[in-house]
Amino acid sequence: MDSFTRRPPISASIAVLLMGLATVATPAMAGALPGSTFDIDIAGYNYAGTTGYYVVGATGPLQATFGSTQVFDGVGINGQNITVSSSESVGASTTTDTVIISTPTNFLTTNRINGTLISDLQLDLGDANADGVGISLSSAPTSLTESGYLLYNGGTKFTLSPTNYSSGTTLGAAEGVIYGTSAISGLEVNEFELSFTYANPVPEPASLGALGAGFLGLLTVAQRRRVKR
Repeated sequence: MDSFTRRPPISASIAVLLMGLATVATPAMAGALPGSTFDIDIAGYNYAGTTGYYVVGATGPLQATFGSTQVFDGVGINGQNITVSSSESVGASTTTDTVIISTPTNFLTTNRINGTLISDLQLDLGDANADGVGISLSSAPTSLTESGYLLYNGGTKFTLSPTNYSSGTTLGAAEGVIYGTSAISGLEVNEFELSFTYANPVPEPASLGALGAGFLGLLTVAQRRRVKR
């Protein structure tokens, strides 16, 4: 009897191939951990920027849960309800985590808080200004970029450049707008957005190896069948 090396059955090769494809097609999780909590607030400042007051989160930062839409009753400075929405979008090469904080009317309906003119607004997420906990990630992001906008006067967009307070596996940022010596409420602010975009992780060598093994197995079976014919 001729000696020979037993080839794996085609079903086994297909299984290995599918496993490799599934691992490569589904990148290792890179984004925010669903259900993780993070802190967020909006502060108002006078023109000099030396005195601050909470505009959203009357007594301190709000604690939100990533991947959900939450309504916080009466936490606006004038008793408004505040909605915090967070979500993740995973693309072929990048992942984007987004946080939106909004209210049905102005964040401010008065020119002053405790007698102080409010001319600056700042949104803080997570560790910005040592406010608290940022968005938790499964791994440290690469090629991190941040963007933000402010909606005012019925939907006019004002583009902002967030300051990065991210560190390791935590996302945090601050962004704001200065309205000079006039009251910030003249902007009729109704929404802030913060977005974080970063590259997806490259598939691990083991995943690529499984993919290659599956293809090799299929090629071997196909070659063997051609020889038998």
